[in-house]
Amino acid sequence: MARSKYPSLGKKRRSATPFRVFLLLVLFIVGAVVGLGALRHASSPVIEFELGAGVIGPRGHVKVTFREPDRGLAEVQLELVQGELVRILCAKAFRPRAPHELWGDVTREHTCEAEIGKEAFPEIEEGALELRATAGRAGSWISAPEPLVERRPVKVKLTPPLVSVTSTHIYVAQGGAEVVVYTVGDDAVKHGVEIKGWSFPGYALPGGAPGQAFALFAIPFNVAGTEELRLFAEDTLGNRASRTGFVHEFFPKPPTTDTIRLSDAFMKKVAEEMIPRVKSVQDKGDLLQNYLQLNGPLRERNRARLRELAQSSAQRFLWSEPFLPMKNAAVMGSFADQRTYTYNGAAVDTQTHLGIDFASVAQAPIQAANNGVVLHADYLGIYGNSVIIDHGYGLMTLYGHLSTISVGTGEEVARGQEIGRSGNTGMAGGDHLHYATLLQGYPINPKEWWDANWLNDRLKLKLGEALPLAAEGN
Repeated sequence: MARSKYPSLGKKRRSATPFRVFLLLVLFIVGAVVGLGALRHASSPVIEFELGAGVIGPRGHVKVTFREPDRGLAEVQLELVQGELVRILCAKAFRPRAPHELWGDVTREHTCEAEIGKEAFPEIEEGALELRATAGRAGSWISAPEPLVERRPVKVKLTPPLVSVTSTHIYVAQGGAEVVVYTVGDDAVKHGVEIKGWSFPGYALPGGAPGQAFALFAIPFNVAGTEELRLFAEDTLGNRASRTGFVHEFFPKPPTTDTIRLSDAFMKKVAEEMIPRVKSVQDKGDLLQNYLQLNGPLRERNRARLRELAQSSAQRFLWSEPFLPMKNAAVMGSFADQRTYTYNGAAVDTQTHLGIDFASVAQAPIQAANNGVVLHADYLGIYGNSVIIDHGYGLMTLYGHLSTISVGTGEEVARGQEIGRSGNTGMAGGDHLHYATLLQGYPINPKEWWDANWLNDRLKLKLGEALPLAAEGN
């Protein structure tokens, strides 16, 4: 085989091949980087609105999600716009990936949430406004793309529902109950009566025309006036109308006072019975401290439980005759007694007795005050063994301190039916019945509901055929 005439030159050509490949690779990478830097824009962001029905009132809420899965978000902004009014709800800048970078941490998603109703922005007016969401896009070295802008129209409704009183002769006593009949707009989703934190929902009037409603309500035992009593109607947006001054006469009935002297034997009795049965109470190792936590904080938790139970009340009248007091029994404690508890001669606690105590013979039979459905038949803190009967539309009766219970939860009971026996359980100092009448879980004077004339004058004359009250109570 013939040899090359230029052997050394041949060797140089062979050694230059890898160098050329390397050089071409470097040039390709540099070109790619320059190309990416000069030309690579971020992908178009995605903007998603969550606005519900697109209508706001006193209250409104918006949630906007921005997404850019490629190079990440650059900046986002959410604005409320109505005419010349512009309010920034959210604004944030991020560091997206540079155009030549292929990896690295970025923010691919960001959510803005804001309240947008009249309460948050008092300057907005009824009509239309616009929500404007802007997502900036990461650009290249030589150009910046236009941001993505999404707009959503929003309707502002600030007109509250209509509500007007139609019933007359509304007379109510302190601690007592009454009923108001009224008409309400079809856009109202919540209506009724409120006073001092007590709330009494309204219901459609049985057999009434569209928009006719009624609310059983009470004046709290510790409120000596009706100035803050309001009939209200509210729509889904929070627009609220209210009416005052619909009570024609108010009868103050200041609570009476009483003093209860605590003994070691009594406090030991209730602590030994109740602490093992009430999981939320811990033994403090002191008779008085144990008693005070039972008589105070536990009492409040039990009352809250009564308001919870009222949420399950039937939306119909379950009774048609006057309520019954305990038979052959003496009244030992009045409604709304302001009780001062003393120990060793010193006042240690004050509480309000929100029921009526009846005393008879030991383990006397206890009858249901009226037709209804048992909502509770078990131990209940300060009330001991207790039965609670629902009579419809938030009206309930409570029978506490029982020795035995003879009905079960969910059972229908008849007026006068035996439901248990009197006893000494819970915070009882002797065998008796603690009887309470409750409206939406709030205590009211039971005596009114025993009176056929009161039921006729205060309720039947306003509700008419909606209340199936017998002409003559038994």
